[in-house]
Amino acid sequence: MNKDYKNKYNKNWFIDRAFLSLEKISDNTWDYSDSLLLYFSQGQEVYSSAHDRNSSYFKLVTEPEHLFLKSIVKDLAKKLPDKFDYFDLGVGVENKEKYFFEAFYEKKFEYLPVDISKYFLLLAFKNAQKSGISAKCINSSFEELPALFEDDGRVRFVTLLGLTFSNYDALKFLKLLKDIVGGGGYIFFDVQLRERINVKKLVEIYEEYMIPVCSQKIALLGLDPSRDILNFFVKDDISVWCKIASVNSGLQEKGLQVGDNLKVFQSLRPTLKSLKKQLKGFDYEVLDIGNSFVGILIRV
Repeated sequence: MNKDYKNKYNKNWFIDRAFLSLEKISDNTWDYSDSLLLYFSQGQEVYSSAHDRNSSYFKLVTEPEHLFLKSIVKDLAKKLPDKFDYFDLGVGVENKEKYFFEAFYEKKFEYLPVDISKYFLLLAFKNAQKSGISAKCINSSFEELPALFEDDGRVRFVTLLGLTFSNYDALKFLKLLKDIVGGGGYIFFDVQLRERINVKKLVEIYEEYMIPVCSQKIALLGLDPSRDILNFFVKDDISVWCKIASVNSGLQEKGLQVGDNLKVFQSLRPTLKSLKKQLKGFDYEVLDIGNSFVGILIRV
């Protein structure tokens, strides 16, 4: 682990970030969707349970993503140079990086898994070992990476799997990804398309798995989810919301009031048309096998 971050990401750090992340969208409506905050305390274990192979989430989301990645990764490897630094942003629990390890057998690369959670980094480290790959784990938020890794002239290949890209505002996140890549390199992420899924079923799945995770996130604001929240609900753009029943002094200082709506999480499912619109101006290629996932390779 990176020694500079050994004790940085403690409870107080998460609480500070929680309050700083609150952003007013409109009257009585606030954005609290910063997905990094999900990975404090029990959140990471609850998140992991959704990926159980018998879960409905696995069948509708994780399984088709595995199929997609296995199908395109050899073609993706042909598009990359022979030597690069491989930054794996938000490593998760599913060991999907193994497909890349197998496809990159003729490449020379350094594997750099990046996550705020030491729990997930340890999984990534062990999975890399099983594949015979050395890993340099980076315990960091995405926003801090450009300062940690200044441009050194090496080509960077940056990946975001498991719908990580869908958790963020696309335009802001694309700018950050360009900063992480630096002077030149490649960005690869995958998304699940709205027109290729059963949206009603997906809403039900997020009601089952993500509301418990979001309850833990609400606690970072000093609120009791069972007492201070009127209700959680999931909108069909795949975002989790709640209505505030009471506020504390910290939230009052930010301007929140009783009855305000709070967007606690988003895992947006764009259409292919809307995704291409967001990518306007980038040098990109769509990788598509016809299932619910597509991949985007951006050359920077």
